[in-house]
Amino acid sequence: MVKNSIPLYQEDFEQWWKIYHHAAAKAKTCENFKDVTLFLRLWSGSTDGEMAEGLVTDTEEILINNSQCFFEGLLELSKEEIAAFITHYCPLTEPELIVRALKQALENARYRHIAAQLLQETCIQGS
Repeated sequence: MVKNSIPLYQEDFEQWWKIYHHAAAKAKTCENFKDVTLFLRLWSGSTDGEMAEGLVTDTEEILINNSQCFFEGLLELSKEEIAAFITHYCPLTEPELIVRALKQALENARYRHIAAQLLQETCIQGS
């Protein structure tokens, strides 16, 4: 779905959203960190405004409500996928909650590097 995101979206809008919502729901339950990784991989594909808005909203929910799941999923991405996430991620709502979650992650040695990078390189740096 990641590589063919835009063509699939253009060809079958309803099917794309059905797959997307299924992936997002699995990531939010966090029964397996791999589900979060698969969801976060969507940041590596091409998106339009509506797709990006959905990604941001659901990503924020995971980060705020279960930061361990978010970071464990994020750490399983490739360096290129992490770079794409950092390049494209920009919180839409509640930036103070995002900043708080990222600052708490700085206290965890496993997440410190990526949390610092997110704080420094995403558009929340002015928050």
